[in-house]
Amino acid sequence: MTIHRGSSRQPWWLGLAGLAVLLGAAVASWHLVREDNRLSVAITSWPGYEYFYLAEQKRLGQRFGLNLRVEQYNALEDQRASYVRGDVDVIATTIPDAIAICQEAPARCPELILVLDQSHGADVVVADRGIARVRDLAGKAVGLERTVLAEYLLLRALDTEGLRFPQVQHFYEGPSGLVAALQKRQVAAIVTYPPHANALLRDSRYRVLFSSASMPGEIADVLAVNPAFAQRHPQVSIGPAAPVAAGGNHHPDEGEAGAQVAGHLAAGEQEKDEGADAAHQHRHIGVEAHEDRGQDCCAEHGNEVLH
Repeated sequence: MTIHRGSSRQPWWLGLAGLAVLLGAAVASWHLVREDNRLSVAITSWPGYEYFYLAEQKRLGQRFGLNLRVEQYNALEDQRASYVRGDVDVIATTIPDAIAICQEAPARCPELILVLDQSHGADVVVADRGIARVRDLAGKAVGLERTVLAEYLLLRALDTEGLRFPQVQHFYEGPSGLVAALQKRQVAAIVTYPPHANALLRDSRYRVLFSSASMPGEIADVLAVNPAFAQRHPQVSIGPAAPVAAGGNHHPDEGEAGAQVAGHLAAGEQEKDEGADAAHQHRHIGVEAHEDRGQDCCAEHGNEVLH
């Protein structure tokens, strides 16, 4: 009997094609699982957020089944836009800007799961030395970022002298651009914070007209999470957030490593490291559950600030 082995078999390339399809499906599924476990945290150049890099380096998210990745943005406006677009699921921001997100994108209104710190003099209105008082800003250009935090701080400063928000000209720019504008005398004052404020505070040509020290408890940095992500990952709560947010305290014997992480962007960024030290003198750093009193900060002036 002669057996024709090849007469009833499919072409060999069909088998390879089927295998390729299976492999492709497996890879796609792996990527979906990997992406679903990815926890992207959006931060800015504020020195108090730098320990998130230590948490990423130490892979603190793994014990909660999450792949922690830190995304840094130069401006608060860019950071907020990234969250609203859905590029990231967690954002380290302020209570005023978290409220603004809820108004701008209700479906992504974040859950506030952690208070990282409170501002007590770190956020400032810095002016040219020739500007003696806040009232001298009337009719002049004031630089600020296009964020609720900046507008709110400026509004509170103007309130001390009985001025209204429209009584000053608004010059919107990113944090570095604001410093440059003040140095070029394109504006009379700017709303800023470390590390961008550091050089100005050391320069006798400028003075602080107002700071968050005059409004204790009104500005707090919080960790906010996309509600859809929180539903998929119920383990994202105060428990895992605490060691991620306080990466430096989670490894108390690694202060030097924390300092190295804080200056990770470039070896020449001594300014940022100095900013981290200065910032800790003006902000009460801590990890605590969110309190509702923080959401009342903007209620009185909501119509002027939240626009």
